[in-house]
Amino acid sequence: MYNKVEYHPSLMANEDDILIAKSWINKYEWYKDIFEKQKEYLTKFIKKKPIFVSPVKQTYQYKMYNCPKHDVELLYEEDYPFEHHCPIDKNEVFTGYKYDSAWSGWYNRKLATNLVWLGLLYNIYGNEEFAEAGKEIILQFANLYLQYPVENTILGPAHVFFGTLSESFWGVDMAYGYDLLYNYKGFTNEERDLIKNKLFYPLAEITQQFPESASNRQLWYNNVSAAVGFIYKDEKLIDFALNGKYGFKWQLGSALPESGF
Repeated sequence: MYNKVEYHPSLMANEDDILIAKSWINKYEWYKDIFEKQKEYLTKFIKKKPIFVSPVKQTYQYKMYNCPKHDVELLYEEDYPFEHHCPIDKNEVFTGYKYDSAWSGWYNRKLATNLVWLGLLYNIYGNEEFAEAGKEIILQFANLYLQYPVENTILGPAHVFFGTLSESFWGVDMAYGYDLLYNYKGFTNEERDLIKNKLFYPLAEITQQFPESASNRQLWYNNVSAAVGFIYKDEKLIDFALNGKYGFKWQLGSALPESGF
C-alpha cells in the first residue's frame, strides 16, 4: 500500500528542496543567474496573451523541417506557427501542414519545459502570474489532448507527437509542472477534474500501449505512469511503473547486464 496522503509538490521537488533552492539563490550567483534568466524569459513569454498551444499533431516526414531550396533546417520561431523561414533566405516563407506539424512538435514540447519552469518560479518567487500562465498551458492541453488524432504515428501510439517516446518526454514534464502548481488556489474543482480525466489519465493509458521490454524507452513509458500515479496516489498506475511486466523492478533485473545499463 502506498501513502494515500496527497502531498504536493513531490515529483521533481518537495518543500524542502524549494527551501534549499531559495537558500542557494541567495548564496550562489551562478545558481541565481539560472533562475533569473528563466524568470526574464518567461516574464516576456507570458505577456503574449493568450498563450498559444498548437492544435496541430506532430507527424514524421523525411526532412520535415528543411528548406527545400537550401536543404537546411528552417528557423524555429515561437511567434510563427504557420509561417516558416529559412536561415539563408529569410524573405522566403514556407507554409503547409508538413512545416506546421514539425513546428508544433518543437513548440508543444517547449511549452512543457516552460511549464516546469513556471512551476519552479512560482514556488521560488511566489508570483501568481507564473502559476496563472502554467494553469493556462495545462488547461489548453487538457481541452485539446483527446482531439489530437492517434493515427500517423511511428513507434507507438500518441496524441500530440508522432510516437510514444516523444509523448512520454512531454508527458513527464507536464506532470512535473502540474505537481509544482498543484497547490495554486486558482484551479477550480471542475478544472482539476478536466486535467485529470481528459489529460493525465488518457496520457498514462496511451503510453502503456507500446511495451518495449528491456529498453530505456520503456523506462520513459513507465515514468509517465509513475508521475501520474504519484500525483493522484493511484496504486494501479504506480504498480504498473514499478512492478509491471516491464516495470522498473523488472528492468533492474533483466535490463542490467554485467556491462551496465
